This record gives sequence, structure tokens and C-alpha cells, in this order.
Amino acid sequence: MMEQFVDDSSLNTNNALHIKGASLSFKCGVLSSGKSLVFDKDGPRRLVTTDLNTTDDRYLQFFIRIGSNSMTSQCPPPRQQREFVMLDFSCDGGLTWELIKIFDDIREPQSDIVMLPDEARGPACRFRWWQPFHSGEGRDLWAIDGISINNHLFNTINLDIANYQNDTRHVVANLGTLSQSYCGSRPSMSFIEPYQSREMRYIETKPVHVGPTYIVQFELVMACRNMYSMNRANFLYLEYSTDHGLSWRLVEEPCFPPTTCQSYTEGTVYQPSKFQKWRQVTVPMPSSSWGHIVSLRLRQSHWGPLDTWAVSRLYVGQHCPQHCSGHGRCEEGICRCDTGFTGASCQPRRRIEETMQADFGIRYEPDSDFVDIWGGEVIGGDKGCGTLLSGETLYFSDNGAREAQTKDLNTKNEDYIEFYLRIGGGLPDCSGGETTDEGVVLQYSTDGGNTWKLLRDMIPEKFRKPEFVHVVLPEDARSSMTRFRWWQPSHSGGGTDQWALDDIRVGHYERRRHIHDDFNTQLNAIDNGVWSTITEGILGKYCQNRDRALILANQQNDKYVVTKDLALETDDVIQFRVNVGCSNQFRWDHTVMLDYSHDGGQTWHLLEDPCYQENECDGRYTEGTIYYSGPHGSWQTVVIPVTEKLAMHPVMLRWWQQGGYPFNFGLDDVYVGPPCEENCHRNGVCDGSGCVCDDGFQDPDCGFLATSPYGMSDWFDNHHEPSDVWRRIMGGKLGLGCGVVDYGNSLHFSGDGTREAVTVPLNTTYLRMLQFVLKIGGNGDGFSCITPRGRNEGVIVDYSTDNEVTWHVLKVVEPRVHNYSTESVTLELPQDAKTERTIFRWWQPLGYGGVHRAEWGLDSVIIGVNETNRESFQDDFALMVPDPHHWLLTESAVPRITCNSVGNALEFSRDKDLRFAETMDFRITPSTFLQFDIAMACDSLYGALYGVMLEYSVDMGQTWHPVVHQCAPPNFQCSGYHLSSEYMSDQHKNWTRVTLYMPPGAVSPATRLRWKQQNKTPRGNVWALDNVYLGSGCPWLCSGHGYCREGACICDQGFGGPHCDPIQPLPMMLRDDFNGEVLNNRNWKEIYGGEPSDICGIVVSGNSLLFHKNHLRMVVSDDIDTQMLTGVEFYFKYGCNDRDTDWPRAHSVLFQYSTNGGIIWNLIKEIHYSDTSKVRFVSSNGKQTCH
Repeated sequence: MMEQFVDDSSLNTNNALHIKGASLSFKCGVLSSGKSLVFDKDGPRRLVTTDLNTTDDRYLQFFIRIGSNSMTSQCPPPRQQREFVMLDFSCDGGLTWELIKIFDDIREPQSDIVMLPDEARGPACRFRWWQPFHSGEGRDLWAIDGISINNHLFNTINLDIANYQNDTRHVVANLGTLSQSYCGSRPSMSFIEPYQSREMRYIETKPVHVGPTYIVQFELVMACRNMYSMNRANFLYLEYSTDHGLSWRLVEEPCFPPTTCQSYTEGTVYQPSKFQKWRQVTVPMPSSSWGHIVSLRLRQSHWGPLDTWAVSRLYVGQHCPQHCSGHGRCEEGICRCDTGFTGASCQPRRRIEETMQADFGIRYEPDSDFVDIWGGEVIGGDKGCGTLLSGETLYFSDNGAREAQTKDLNTKNEDYIEFYLRIGGGLPDCSGGETTDEGVVLQYSTDGGNTWKLLRDMIPEKFRKPEFVHVVLPEDARSSMTRFRWWQPSHSGGGTDQWALDDIRVGHYERRRHIHDDFNTQLNAIDNGVWSTITEGILGKYCQNRDRALILANQQNDKYVVTKDLALETDDVIQFRVNVGCSNQFRWDHTVMLDYSHDGGQTWHLLEDPCYQENECDGRYTEGTIYYSGPHGSWQTVVIPVTEKLAMHPVMLRWWQQGGYPFNFGLDDVYVGPPCEENCHRNGVCDGSGCVCDDGFQDPDCGFLATSPYGMSDWFDNHHEPSDVWRRIMGGKLGLGCGVVDYGNSLHFSGDGTREAVTVPLNTTYLRMLQFVLKIGGNGDGFSCITPRGRNEGVIVDYSTDNEVTWHVLKVVEPRVHNYSTESVTLELPQDAKTERTIFRWWQPLGYGGVHRAEWGLDSVIIGVNETNRESFQDDFALMVPDPHHWLLTESAVPRITCNSVGNALEFSRDKDLRFAETMDFRITPSTFLQFDIAMACDSLYGALYGVMLEYSVDMGQTWHPVVHQCAPPNFQCSGYHLSSEYMSDQHKNWTRVTLYMPPGAVSPATRLRWKQQNKTPRGNVWALDNVYLGSGCPWLCSGHGYCREGACICDQGFGGPHCDPIQPLPMMLRDDFNGEVLNNRNWKEIYGGEPSDICGIVVSGNSLLFHKNHLRMVVSDDIDTQMLTGVEFYFKYGCNDRDTDWPRAHSVLFQYSTNGGIIWNLIKEIHYSDTSKVRFVSSNGKQTCH
């Protein structure tokens, strides 16, 4: 039976077919020729043949189509899976039906051949095409055409050249010869005859009716491993004709970039370089040939004596499934598979590789991954296009075809293909590639290379230097047999438009939750399975590392270590140990950078960018994940918490160093994943199962064994080295490079690279203050010091509570561009900074590439002051050092016996500019008083007058105020006339006890006191403090005649009782005419600036008590009992002799009394009058107690 459905009349006159629900139309296009039978009606849809004698028949042929690719076309496809079309048969009159085939996804016209099963070959068998379900008229359409049932295939050529002499019906050849032994002893039609000028060689088929999905398949060889002539267009062309040979067209036209086409292809033009051995060619017939009577030919128009070729087998007919996957011959629509392949589409019998990794190294064998490489070879990185990633490359420069084609891979579970590519670029052996068609095309094939689909078109101008390409495989490319090819469509000849490939990978995203590698378990690091790329890394000992590490050295190319893709979560960690160059010398170049990629390695970004003051950093200043020799020139453990930004997509990590033989780095103990307990305190490394601690640290979390210092202070007054409170100081040393910052030496930073000072871990649990003095740049004082120009040259102060894993900013000291004065900084520690192990850091950003940076100096660093303050303290300096619970700072002070002290006193005698003692903060109330002994000018060789100021601060030492301000005429606004709390050396040459109430301004929860010598040149001066008491209690302040201890008085000799009253009665009067040569010390306790003398004349008689010396002029009587006295009388003369002297109010003489041993003085009379030429008699009457 044969039916072409030419017109409607054929339906009416054909009794062999029973049709329901169909009509002839073009709704579904042309299937074979003309109209087809389209099933588009409501109700049953079926086509049933009458009973046929199929005893001698073998084939059922027909063309079929089910819907189209558009739901809105005239031929809409089925919407549901059950709306398929079935082909079955019955040989019992339709009582029972046996299924032959189901058609459910044929959106384009397709020719189908069914070999009749034995059960369908009988004297009365009928066949049925039917659709069990559909959605109604005009929906779920399908069409059929060209039905034939016969014992041979119509419109098919299947010719084995070995039978050519016996069967010349199908082909004719011009200048071809039947050969039994050309190129491998295979019978073929060979074109090897001597050269005949201007005559075309070809092999041509007889006409055949071509339908949809027809193919032409043949086996071809050209030159048989000999060189073709390169100076003529001697290619072969496969063409077809629909007009009996009057005109010819290529079966497939070449399509090169930038032309728009379905897929870039060489077309049916065959270059000799690709056919130097027998290859099977399979080409689908174009849709323009469907339905026509077609002749095919393979021609060579221009040729020479060396340009031989041969065809071994020829097939034109129905295609086979998947073109037999390129591993079998198609015969009458059925695959005859090659050895090792089986099944309807010639699938491999054995499991084939799923992944591919071609690094082209010295031990790499291209045959392991590639089925063919044309025009290219593996060469060293010092040749061709140079190094792309590392070592050798696959380099293409030959004449003819340039193509690399992989073996088939099972990519069902694979996700991507990636590689490095360079096209031209101006090297001696790697240049050109000026036009788009001279680029490189990446394609894939799922049918053994018979048809190719585009993955990526790589334009030359974007690949002038090595570039990484990562392509996600589309769903069509994920099959049980997929191969890839890199192909250059066009070039200008051998030695031009060169290109190279490196590090080709086909793989899948592993989305690992963690990775770990200590490089001790494998001979080759890449074998661990956690790395995507390692450029020529070796395993060995590096820079005194105890165990093996990954070493990247001796490479001119860039050095990479790249992880596989990871699926991280926020708060995971990235941990590794790194050593850059094994050198303590800082270098700006050849750093190691830690990058990340969210797109499979196509683009890379620093895991953490440098962020400085001029940037928007959200308070997180950092040098980024850039590691320099010097700070990382010894093994350093780095722990980086994973941020939400990093964890939001699958990620790859990369350690990268620029190329160069002299530069290298080592990597060890890499772990990425959920953190170990406390990140092992960065005193060990996490391996996923727990911490592996460094020596000296304690399991299970590598905690510290030793206790941390309680706070710290450093004045940098050592001559050479800073104190041991610093974990590391980089780029700085003790000196005066920027002048004096606070006092004497400072920590001066002027190094080329990293500039930082980092403390050891400190116990700050109950501390609240950080204080330091900083100076950025010079101040024109003669010191050579680079000055700042921008904000990034400031100094950042931050702290870490997790051993330098994370840092938190405390303060940014901005540079003063036009004022380089020092800046004193006092900070209240935040609660988060108060831990048993807090580290503090002062650092200046590196900036960008070694640009100008200001020098800076750090001085007077204090981390201390208790968070909760006591209300009192007492210190007699019995210890060898000042008690740190009482004293925050003591500079140039040593506890020892001095100034004729009974026991130790705090002596200030060092020849330094800075002499002071500063207490801790204490809680001061209105009843708090201070008591201390002071001795000055003792053991001094010099007679210079100097003072010691007693001050208080309620803001952690940022500002200071005298405990007592001087109050003297003419100031009438102060309370009571008195001296200030500056104690002068001429008043305290012997031990003097000072007792005073704290002023109202000093009342606060946190007040500190300071005794500070004021003069700038204290050389030779000696002074001391002793018996310091701060607190309350001791009513009446022991009357000025005792020491307060724990609220009770310890009285001086001659005094007793709870208030230190006199034990013996005191004198009840004082009388003195000063006529003696010296002052009567039984009457007078102290005298300053005066002596008995008559050099200014007689006041009453003989000598008078004359005050004429510099500085303080004062006389203080001894204690007397004034309870019975009625008055005080004395004679007073201002000036010398009888001259009238100018007497300003500020020079008034005060007459005062004290009832508590001189602690508080009350005014009796201010002596001041206008006429100074006369002696005045002064009398004070009244019942008063006075000195």
C-alpha cells in the first residue's frame, strides 16, 4: 500500500483507509509533499487501513507531525501528556490490538520507518493511528502523510562502494576509480588519478525523493595523511539539486560570526586537514529539500596531483535516532553500532567519563580527553601565546582547520564547562585575530559531533590577554553523550591569528558545606578533591613550617589556588595559614589576595576590600584580604567570619599572587565551614572535627593558659625597645621623629609598609579608660617628619575580643592638615571591650600602592581606671613600687627612704621633664578630705624655686583643675583668703603635712588627683610624698595635729584624744618685740620672706620683723590658748624708712587665725591704707582664739 494524500478525491476513492476526524490541508505545513491528512475535528480521530497481506512486507513508512512549537498557530500541540498518538496493529479483524509505537513530542515534520514485527506480518493485518484523548475541535492537532507498506524502502540510497560494480543505479562518478586498498584497505570510490586540467571531480547520486528528517551519510578521507596543496581552493563541497542538476546548492551553508544563524557551522565544505583519516560524515537534509526530487554530489573543482580523496560508503534516507550518536552507521533508519556501543542510538556499553580536567601539563596526554585536535598542539608556556594559567597550553597556529573536539561525556549531572582562552594579543607567535570570524566558538553536540549547538562565541578583542570563561550548561547539553568543541571559523593562514586554551574543566557544582586541607594526606594537593585549580603547586616544608604546606613558587605565571564551589552560611568561617615570601621585609608588589566569585569564577572580587576614612565603611575600617610580605612573611593564622553577602550565593574562593619567579607563598591548614568552638581562639586551627591547638594552649578550644595583664601603660621611656605589653609593633620604633609627642621619646611610625601597634591580650573586665597622646605629622620644630595631606592618613584605634579575628573601631584620629599639634585622647571603654582578653590596636591605613603617608607618633598610652571606684585610700609607700590599686601613673617616682623620712616615701628625683603622681579614680563626696606629707628641696644641690601643683580631674584626666585656687585681695568673690594648692619648694623644705577638704567641683563618682611638678627643667630637684590619705571620718580633721587612719586620728606628739587636742596646757599669751638677732621659735612656727632687722628704720624700738625677700612673705605663730585673751595689738609699717610708697590692694597684708592647726584660716583684718609714710598701731579687740 502507498498513499500520498494528493487531494480530496483520493480519500473518496480509497477503500483501503478508514478516516475519522481529519481532512486534507496545509494547517500543519508540508510533511512530505503537498497537503497532508490533518486530524483537527471533534469526536474520534483515527486512521485505519483495511486488512492487508503483509506476509512479505518488512517496512511501514510514513511522515508524521504532532502539533507545532506555538500554541497560537494553526497546528497547536497537545496540552496534556495523554493527548499522544498511538500506532498499533490487529491481525484478527480488529478484535485485539497490539501496540507498535507511541508518538508524543514531534513538533516538526518527521519521517518514520517501522520494521514490522513478526506478529504484524500475516495474510490479513490492519494498522491504526489514533489519538485516545484530545481537547476538541481545532486543538491538539496532528498530521500524517506519505504512508507506504512494502518489502523495501522507498526513496533511500544505501550503497556500499564494494558493491558499486554490481549496482550502478544509485551513483555516478567523474574521474573516480573503484579502489580496494586506498588508505587502510577499505573499498572506496577514490579520486587519485593524475592531474587533468580544468576538469571537476565528483560523485553524484541519482534522484531521490527527500522527506523530513532525511540525512546523507558517507565516509570520507582526504590525502590519507599526506599534505594537500595549500595554494588552491581544493576543498570538497557537498551539494544538492532539485532541478535535475541545472543548479546546485550546498546542503548546509557555512555560517560564521557575526552572521545570525541557528548555529555557527563550517557547512558542507570539507577541509583536507580534518580528513587525513577515514571519518564518517552525517548531514541532515535542509528543509528546503523536503518534498523534492533531489540529487546530491560531492565535488572538488580545483585540485592538484597531491589532492586525493575517497568515499567509502553512501547512505541517503531516513535518519536514525540521535544519528547513532556518532558511533554507528545508519541503514534504513536503524543504527548499526560500532564495537563497544549498543542500543537504538548506539550508547556506550561501558560507563563513560562524567567530568573532564585538562591542564596540559608535562604529564598530560591529550588523547585521554580529546577525540581530535586539528591545527593545534600542546606547547610550553614560554612559547606561542605564553602562559594562560600555568605551564603548558593547547596552542593553535597551523594552516587548515583549527579545532579541538572532546570525547563524549556523560553530562547528565554536570553543570558547567570552563577554561582559559587567549586570542592574539601582540606576542611574536600570538597575534592577529582582527575580525569577529577569527574568534573562537564553543559548541556542544549530543549526537557524536554530527550537529552542533552554540554555547559561547568569543570575540577576539575581548581575549587579547588570558581570560577565564565559565559557561553554565543548558539543559540540552546535559545528556548521556555530550561532546564539546572549540573551533576557529576563519583565519589568515598558518602562523597568523593564533589562539590557545588552558585548564579545561567540565564538572558539576558540588555546593560543599565545608572543606579542609592540611596538605598532609595526599601526594598531590589537587587529589584532595576540594580544589578546583592549583597552578603548579607542590607540597613540602616552607619557611620553618612543622608539617607539609602547599608551596607556590618558581612560576612566571600568576599563582592560583581555587576552591570548588561552596554553599556557606552566615557565621561560617574561612580559616587558613599563610606565609608570603618567608620574609620580614615589606613589599608592595606580589601580594597574596583572597578573592571570591559568585558566578563560577567568571568574575572575582576581593573577599574584603580595603576601606579607609574617605570611604563609606559603616565603621569597619580594614586593609582588606590583601596579604603582604613583612606582616605575613611568617606563618600567620587568618580567620574570617562569613558575611551574609558572601553566603547569599554559592561561592568559590581564590588565593592569588601575581606571576614572577622570585616571588612565592605558602598555604596551610585551610578550613572553610561551620566554626569550631571560639574559633580555637586563633591559637590553633579548626579541622572540622575540632581544634588542633598550638603549643602552649589548652584543649578543647585552645584557650590561654596564662592570665592577662590587668590594663597597661607605656610612656616609651625605654631607650631602645618598647615594653613587653606590645604583641607586635610594625613600621615604628622609639624616637623623636616627629618631635616630642607628650614627654621624651614616643613610638614613632615612619616605615614603608604596615604601621601598627598591637597590645598583648589585656584583662579589661573592670576597667573603663583608654588614654593616649598622638601626633600626626611635624610641627615645624626642626624635626623631619612627613605631614598629612588627606583623611586616609589618620590613625585608627580599634579593639578585638577574639584574638584578632574581628575588630571594632573605638576612635579615628583625623589628621590636622594645617595644624600638626598633638592630640590627647581619652576614651570610655564600651561594655563589649571589657573582657579578660581584649587586644587594642593603633594603625594607619596603607593607602593605595605606596602613595604619600604622614608619619605619626604615639605616646603616654594608658589602659586602666577601675569601673567601680572606692571612696578612700591610704598609702605610706611601704612597697617597692607604688601600689597599682591606688596609683594610675607615677612618673620619675621611686618609693624609698628620702628627705630624712622615717620609712619609704615616694621620691621624685630623676632628671626627666616629667614628674608626677596620678591616682586612680575615687568616689568623692562633700565630706571627703585629703591629707598628705610633702617634702621639697631636700638633698638639692640647686637653689631654684619650683612648685608642685595638686590638681583633680573628673573626666578621666582630660582636663585638670587646681584643688585650691588662690584667694587674695582684691578678689572679693572667693571664699576666704588662702593660698593655692601649688606647693612651693621654699615653704616645704622639711616634711609638711597638708590637710584640705576637696572642693565642690571635685565631688563626683570618678575623681582622680595628681601631684605634678610644674617647671620644665627639674634637674637636681628632689621632692617626695608620704602618708597620703583620701577619705572621710576623723572629725575636726584631727585638729591639724594628727594623721587620719581608717576614720580615727593618730595624733602628733603632745596631742591626744579623738580629736588630737593638746595634752599639756598651751601658752595663754604671745609677746615679742623682735629685738633679738633671730626669731624666737617658741613663739613662731613658720616664717617665709622675713627676719628681725632695722634696715628699714625703727618701727617702735630696735629691730622689727621685716619682710623684704622675694616670693611668699608670711609668719605663723605657734599654737596658743586664746580663751582668756581680750585682744591683739601690734605696730605695722608698710614700706622702708619714711618714704611714701605705692601700695596696691593686691599687696595687702592679711591677718588671719586658725583653730585647726592651719588647715582653715579665717580673716581678722586686711591691712591696707593709703598713707604709708607713718607707723600704724593695729588693735583687735574681742574674745577670739587666734595664732
